[in-house]
Amino acid sequence: MDYFLLRDEELVIHLVNEEDKNAFQEIYKRYWKLLFQQAYRKTGNKELAEGLTQDLFMSLWDRRNTVDIQHLSGWLNQSIRYAIINFYKSQAVKEKYREFAKTHLNYSENSSDHLARLNDLSESISLAMDSLPEKTRTVFKMSREENKPVKEIADVLDLSEKAVEYHISQSLKKMRIYLKEYLMVVLLWIFKTW
Repeated sequence: MDYFLLRDEELVIHLVNEEDKNAFQEIYKRYWKLLFQQAYRKTGNKELAEGLTQDLFMSLWDRRNTVDIQHLSGWLNQSIRYAIINFYKSQAVKEKYREFAKTHLNYSENSSDHLARLNDLSESISLAMDSLPEKTRTVFKMSREENKPVKEIADVLDLSEKAVEYHISQSLKKMRIYLKEYLMVVLLWIFKTW
């Protein structure tokens, strides 16, 4: 079959219904450069633009059975836009934390006490995440680690927006229980969109 002759809609059908790697490769050939250029214009960083574009295509392949693509080029353009926005959001959060740490936390970066507290915090976060039901954990990671909006999470996981909000609420309650002693640092991490 000559995939380069197929329309976008036909490629999507082959990709989703038949999990056809050749259809995926044709989509990649058609759109990689355009998406890379869009990401590069917005970020000004070649490596970052390449990474965001590659991540988008990996996500498309991984989620091929759950995505609802009506118009391929529009879906890809919107997805790269979200990826860029999410990248900048996460950078802003990291910068806010750095500023908070500089002004509010009095510790030496190399102190063994700091390293022990950091290790304890990491362990508590892992325990809290492990205690969440799988769907709640997935929603929480998409919301707080990947900075995805509720609507996008609902679309990806085929849930209502209310269900996504419920899962986020439940995960936050569980996190608060496990992380009481680290509340100040964790609040910055959990509520990073504020």
